[in-house]
Amino acid sequence: MSVNFWNKARLVEVKKVLKKHSYISEAAYELTELFGVPITPSTLSYALPKHYSVRPGDLLKDPQSKYKKRWWTIDKMNQAKKIMSECNTIHAALIKLQKEFKRSISEDSLRTAFTRMEDTSSLIPFLKKGRRRKKLDDTEEDIEMLISILKKHSSLKPALKEIKTKLNIGTTSLRKVLKHHYGPTASPIDFMKGSIAQIEQESDQVEALVKIVKGRTNKNTFIAFRELCDIMDLSPKKAESLIDEGKALGYTLNISGDVLYLDTQIDKKQEKKHQVAIPKEKNKLTFALISDTHCGSKHCMKEEMKHFINTCYNEYGITTIFHSGDCLAGNKVYKGQPAELEDWSCQGQASIFAETLPQLKGLEYTAVLGNHDIDFIKSNGADPAFIINKMREDVTFIGNIKGRCFLGDTGIEMELLHVKSTARVRSYAPEMHVFRSMSPKDYAHIVAAGHMHSQGYFQVQDSHCFLVPSWEGANYFIKYFDLHPMIGGIVVTLILDDENNIIRCDNSFHMYNKETEKKEIINIR
Repeated sequence: MSVNFWNKARLVEVKKVLKKHSYISEAAYELTELFGVPITPSTLSYALPKHYSVRPGDLLKDPQSKYKKRWWTIDKMNQAKKIMSECNTIHAALIKLQKEFKRSISEDSLRTAFTRMEDTSSLIPFLKKGRRRKKLDDTEEDIEMLISILKKHSSLKPALKEIKTKLNIGTTSLRKVLKHHYGPTASPIDFMKGSIAQIEQESDQVEALVKIVKGRTNKNTFIAFRELCDIMDLSPKKAESLIDEGKALGYTLNISGDVLYLDTQIDKKQEKKHQVAIPKEKNKLTFALISDTHCGSKHCMKEEMKHFINTCYNEYGITTIFHSGDCLAGNKVYKGQPAELEDWSCQGQASIFAETLPQLKGLEYTAVLGNHDIDFIKSNGADPAFIINKMREDVTFIGNIKGRCFLGDTGIEMELLHVKSTARVRSYAPEMHVFRSMSPKDYAHIVAAGHMHSQGYFQVQDSHCFLVPSWEGANYFIKYFDLHPMIGGIVVTLILDDENNIIRCDNSFHMYNKETEKKEIINIR
């Protein structure tokens, strides 16, 4: 209610109405009907002392009314100030005040008393000097110290603990400072150490928010922003900050008008074809193919995968590796999967992926999302591509399920594909993809297909098709269907003529067996 509402004419009417009643609630009800706006007893208790220098109880008809009694007298307020000046925190002050006055005193009641008598709701200035909340907005040295602390850590919790110790500010103040100096989308994670900083779910509130929004999205009854604030008991500013934090963690939270929802739709259309920088030596192109790493699964063969990538880099001089999908294991993709996972969350599995893939000078990864990856988008709106890119700048995603790119300036087109079929005839899925989804003029020169956990090479029309093996051992699903996964990667060498036409396609399968090959594997990283 604006200050202009309480003009002299209305204050005179309020005085007349109060004198007619013995209870402030009755007077508030009559004033609501008189002015046409909701007026509560709390509104009168706040407005009259501020604008009319009188309390509502002094004007009531009944002199014995309980509303005329005022517990917070000037003496008690002075006594409260003295106690607060000896305390470092509001919580400690409340405990001492309760012992002193021998009655229950809440923080809200204390703020209300200060608002009426001191014209301020902030209790911090009355606490012990030297322990007040520190303001960083105007101090460049503190900002530099803040950023240096964030850069030192790769995990958010120890960084926040050090910031609290050295600068005496909490998580909310930290976010406000970063947004004030670096823009509204700035987040503490953006300043964390290294490219594989551990992205953590900062609080249970983010998980709760996503769970609430997800429940409404699944039922097609989207939740209004005001309703979300009421359910989570948050102010609009805190709710907006929480939504921003959720977006920074990779959740596809969107606001349309006043409605909040999770975008769980999977866009399989590719807007543009990417160009991958790949060195050409004479008339030869060399690169590697991997797929179905399923990071986060207990059956993921991390050391074997590191060995293969390091071999490609050190022995073949390969600086470009293509990934045909299923970077992560997902969660609840098949029955019984949660028991076979190291981590259930998208953030946790993305961290494992970022830590497992060797990060070598000049080495670049190009990938698409597979069905296990997009399961996170469908289930809780977490985007694996966004989260992984936050950790690893050397990984580029070119599509969902499928994506196309050009190999350097040669004009050779490659399609990364995560097929749907699980046919036992290995060539069936890529052959049907080529015949059904492309006309002869649109055939890609190279098709690298994942998902089947098998290996193979065959030519379909003018396309060189590869079935790319996986890096996940036999899990519950594979054992149930009596399947046998092939573990390893493919090194491809294309021999070109002077016009960049493929005249020969050499490929070698580097296959691994967990029991026999593990002894020979050396962790180069």
